[in-house]
Amino acid sequence: MNVEVFVYPFHDTPNTACFVCRHILDGERPILFVSHDLDDGMWEFMCGDKHSEEDLRIIGMGEAFELDESIGLLAELPYGWCAERETKDSEWKTYQG
Repeated sequence: MNVEVFVYPFHDTPNTACFVCRHILDGERPILFVSHDLDDGMWEFMCGDKHSEEDLRIIGMGEAFELDESIGLLAELPYGWCAERETKDSEWKTYQG
């Protein structure tokens, strides 16, 4: 049996707090926007829609990685940079925010 195992790739520990929108946490939408904040290094994982504070949740980085392991491709995203994609299967496009 061939089982692929992904290794947690981030420098931040798995219990480091990050923001995620409720749409992702509830399994309604995929992660389509990622931000690695310049001022505090906080990670944000969003579905790409506009959000109010009521839509935001705080979870651990490890939980975010479990929700979508493709965010591991962004583990080296510098502070102040963002990444977006059109769909869950699209390639990430990175840019300085």
